[in-house]
Formats: sequence, structure tokens, C-alpha cells
Amino acid sequence: MKRYLKPGRPTENTPCCHEVYSELSCTVERQVEAIKIHQERMGWRIYVSNASLSQMTLQQSVQYYRDEYTVERGFHRFKDGALPVLPLFVRIDERIKGLVFLLFMCLQVLTLIDFVARRELEKKGEKLAGLVPGNPKMATARPTAERLLEAFKGLHIFIEKRGDVVVGYLVEKLSPLQERILNLLQIPKEIYDLSFIIVEGKADHEHCGDNIPLALAT
Repeated sequence: MKRYLKPGRPTENTPCCHEVYSELSCTVERQVEAIKIHQERMGWRIYVSNASLSQMTLQQSVQYYRDEYTVERGFHRFKDGALPVLPLFVRIDERIKGLVFLLFMCLQVLTLIDFVARRELEKKGEKLAGLVPGNPKMATARPTAERLLEAFKGLHIFIEKRGDVVVGYLVEKLSPLQERILNLLQIPKEIYDLSFIIVEGKADHEHCGDNIPLALAT
């Protein structure tokens, strides 16, 4: 088909081009046997492990693979979570190794808090509310360590020196939510009994009234 490239009545010198139009058609035939074989393989995955059957069964390996996200979540804490590695302000290799080692120790603590709190809630069939700012009634059975630790913000210890005597005590009382979190983590609430009196220049240990420990130090 001839088509002119300029508008108007064409002349012998009007540029043109030739276009070819084709019509295509196709037919589809279902290969039933091939489709059946493909469907039989759908949903199957190949798992490869160097662990022996005495260490890990097939069912365990599948379960561990499906729980892989819990490990990946730990590394997410290193990227932009509670334990960011960057920005890195140290340049000596030994210091970098030491910093990463400390962060891994902190990660183990956070992971342990996650595990223990969720295990105890699952045992009791309960949920924990009061962790979400602005929504105190929202309850969850899978709290994160970050949320649990956030609940303890705002606690202050008061320390005052009066001559040779140093006195300290926790200003606020633990809230019911904080006491419940400690109970879930199997930590005695007495750990926050931080009241103390230190008398300088003495060598004996005594106890003051009201169960306040009296520490005598030289």
C-alpha cells in the first residue's frame, strides 16, 4: 500500500512510502499430559542440608526454613532497627570487630526477650496491651523487645550526696504494665528496688530501716 508523507493532493514529486499489512492467526492445543506432569510438580521445593538425619529430620528442616524470617529480622535490626551498625565512626579493624561483637550480644538479648515474652503469653493464652502509644487497648500475643523496653522509659533514679553519705532511690513506682512485663520475662520486680545509702570512710556493712540497704565503703 502506497502512503504519501505530506498532506494535500500528491504530485509526482511528493514523498511516499509503501506499507505492507499482514494478518496473523494462531491456534492453541492443550497438551493434557504435559500440563498434568507440571501440576504434579507445583508446590514442591528442594531443600538441601549438610546436617545428618540424626541432627535434623526433613520435617524439622522445613520448619526451620519457614522460620527463617526470624533470623532475617535480627539482621534488619542491624540495618535500620534498634541496633544500627551504620554510621560507623571507627576505622581500626579490631575496633570494628569489637563493635559488631557487642551488637551481636545485644541482638541475642533482644531475641531472648522476644522469645520468652511470647512463650509465656502463649502458655497462658493471653495478650499484652498498653505497648502501642496512642492505643493503650491494643493487645498482642507477639510483642517485640523494643516495645517491651519502651514501656520502661521514664524511670528515674535520684542520687544525692549529703556530706559523707550518698543516698539513692527510684523516683517512680513500677506500673502494673511494667510489673507484668517483668513477670513474663521471669525477672523479679525487686531488681528495681534501687534504694541505697553509701557512707564513706566506714568498713562494715549494716542495714538501715525500711529495708534500705546501707553500704559502707572506704
